[in-house]
Amino acid sequence: MVQISRNHIVWQVIERLQKSSLTDKLQFFEKKYGSLYAEEVRAQLTHHDLEILTLILGKEVMISDIVNQMSITQGGVSRRIKKLNELGYLERFRGLENYRNVYVKLTSKGEHLAKANLAFHESAYERVKQDFSSFSQDELNTIERFLNIVQKYGEFGE
Repeated sequence: MVQISRNHIVWQVIERLQKSSLTDKLQFFEKKYGSLYAEEVRAQLTHHDLEILTLILGKEVMISDIVNQMSITQGGVSRRIKKLNELGYLERFRGLENYRNVYVKLTSKGEHLAKANLAFHESAYERVKQDFSSFSQDELNTIERFLNIVQKYGEFGE
């Protein structure tokens, strides 16, 4: 049987939890940054919005690159970028060499939120990694098989 690394299992678990973890993120933001900040996020942003901000963190990114790295349609990404721009989390601009290319970069408000989201993911990774540290290789292999089955059934709805 193939040896499965603990880190691989941890990342798979986190990947599956991310889709339903907006409530957890908001609780984390509230604890770390205060209730006003969490309420702003709760009222205006989705899980995908937070992931887009984190993807852009520290870079100037073409919108097409965001589409290629996320499981969202071009139209979905464009709507989210427009909303994030209107809310002051990022700026859109045209490329100098090719005016047709649209780029985005974070404002300080967006950077703050992206860093908070990144801190949430790092914290979640460490918690899950710690929880899995006592599992045997056989248990990890069983979990891996289970996650593959869950993923297979999850793909029917996509």
